[in-house]
Amino acid sequence: MKAYLTIVLDEVTRVLEKIDDASSRAFVRELARCKSIYITGVGRSGLVVQAFGQRLMHLGFDVHLAHEITAPAIRRGDLLVACSGTGTTLLPHYMARKARRIHARVVCLTARPNSPLARISHLTVPIPAPLERGPETRQPCALAIRAGAVPLPGLRHPDGHARAQNPRPQDPAPARQPGVARRFTLSFSPNSALQHHRGAVLVTRR
Repeated sequence: MKAYLTIVLDEVTRVLEKIDDASSRAFVRELARCKSIYITGVGRSGLVVQAFGQRLMHLGFDVHLAHEITAPAIRRGDLLVACSGTGTTLLPHYMARKARRIHARVVCLTARPNSPLARISHLTVPIPAPLERGPETRQPCALAIRAGAVPLPGLRHPDGHARAQNPRPQDPAPARQPGVARRFTLSFSPNSALQHHRGAVLVTRR
């Protein structure tokens, strides 16, 4: 376990060291001047860019998952962050073309700066990581590209500080009664087979 952990950390470190500082700074400027941020990606790239979006939300940015049905329409002055290792994934490419038609800005995070997604983006941040197992990586399934896609240390909200999130008021918890069923809402991952479905389950306390 420790040996494999060392391999992963070493490879991720090498990738992060190769990321162009100028493109990273340009990315920060795009984030700072936009009105709202939309993120898109598929599979593991999607999970990584969603984690990045959550961190932006913690800093006080207005962030949305582009393909969620509850996301508001993207507009001029907004920013789409599209993450795709190959730069050919259909959903990010479609979202980028749609954003450009509306005159929103598009930033692409990819390992292939000459890919179709990169060519239609206003800014490309190359993540110089291998996409397949080979002499440059011992990790399966190109994990290094996903690990390198969430840099930008020191990013802060345009106000100059990280906004503190106001805690939502909590309703007082109802008194628990023996034998009474309690209802829990389950939301499934958008990448699962039950895409965009939601359900509920009854759990009975004993």
